[in-house]
Formats: sequence, structure tokens, C-alpha cells
Amino acid sequence: MSISIIIKKDDNSSKYIVIVRKFTGKSIAEIKSAIENEKPVLKCELFKNDDCKEVVEAVLKELINQEAKLAIIKEENHKTEELTVNYLLSRINRFREISQQNQELDDLMYGEE
Repeated sequence: MSISIIIKKDDNSSKYIVIVRKFTGKSIAEIKSAIENEKPVLKCELFKNDDCKEVVEAVLKELINQEAKLAIIKEENHKTEELTVNYLLSRINRFREISQQNQELDDLMYGEE
């Protein structure tokens, strides 16, 4: 599942640029252009890469704290859908819980020594 985070342009764009740059390392000009044109500031395969989950979660939380208006687009099987921030954060948390439960089950089945 590919996730794209789009920041809606407003008067606080400079705050958002700093946040996105901190987590992605993208240039200021690239982030500024993405915000101005309502293009994704962050795009990644969410559940194929643990780092992606962590970055998406951190970026979302910081942008929300700055009251950024966001659009989160999910692309899966050639279909796109807009998600809410709460829904995406819940999916990330649930995925983390399932991974932890699977690890605990593996430890019980195969014995952790």
C-alpha cells in the first residue's frame, strides 16, 4: 500500500517545510514546491518498510500539532482513496500490534533461548 501525504497550502507553510525536511532530507525548494502545488511531500510503501511507517507516523503527528491541513492518499491495486489521519494512524498501530503478537507466537512455538 502506497501512501502519499499532501499538505494543503496555508500561511504556515514554512513550519511544515521544516518538519518534512527533518524527516525526509528533501530540499526546501522541493518541499515548498510540493506544498504550493498540492503534490505529495512524502510518498512511500507503508507496510513493506518499517522505516516508512515510523517516518509517516512522526511526520503526521508533528504536522497535526502544527494544525496542518492534510490529504492522505492510499494507492493500492491501481485504486486511490483518501484516508483520514486517524484511520491511517490506527492502521499503523494495528499493524504494529499484529507484528508484536506474531513475534510472541513465534517465540512460544520455536522457543526463544
